[in-house]
Amino acid sequence: MSLPKEIASTKRTLREQMRTCLSALTPEDAARHSVATCAAIAGSSAFARAGTIMVYLPIRTGAHAELDPCPLAARALALGKRIAYPRIDWDANTMQPIEATQALPDSEVRRHNVPEPVGGAPIALGEIDMVIVPGLAFDARGHRLGRGAGFYDRFLAAWRASRGSTPGLAVGVGFIEQMVEKLPVESHDMRLDGVASPIGITICKARYP
Repeated sequence: MSLPKEIASTKRTLREQMRTCLSALTPEDAARHSVATCAAIAGSSAFARAGTIMVYLPIRTGAHAELDPCPLAARALALGKRIAYPRIDWDANTMQPIEATQALPDSEVRRHNVPEPVGGAPIALGEIDMVIVPGLAFDARGHRLGRGAGFYDRFLAAWRASRGSTPGLAVGVGFIEQMVEKLPVESHDMRLDGVASPIGITICKARYP
């Protein structure tokens, strides 16, 4: 069994490798792969069932570039679904879902190059049926490598508790370069229910068809 210090070291190495890969992506490739990934999610039965979906405003350039889920938000709004984006409380290390009426709402950057929505009403965690989760790397078991601050691990734990006996679906999204065979895992790392990339969506837990 790997020791915590060994896992932390492995994660640091993987983060550097992923940032190098992301730096090599052109904006054109990133846009094309984002559209393909969003189409894969939009074609799933889980998306069809979801009434409220939380996405995120992506970091678009450089070593921290993220897959853009805004095409999925646009599709959701066209179908009459509700969408939300996370607003961050940087001092409390928490996130609050904020409802948006546009796939690309007004936003601002306050810290760490992370865009956040401006305006909009908060949505209760229990009302969210699907959460689209960014990250630096993913594996087919639903494990995720984040950026190290733990915002999504804490958010997913609170969100799942709020859903009670009616589970939602947390789907990680990334470029093909971010899909790896196996990630190191610590006790606080929250497992995802699915992982989506430009080549399709994989559901990682048996309770989801």
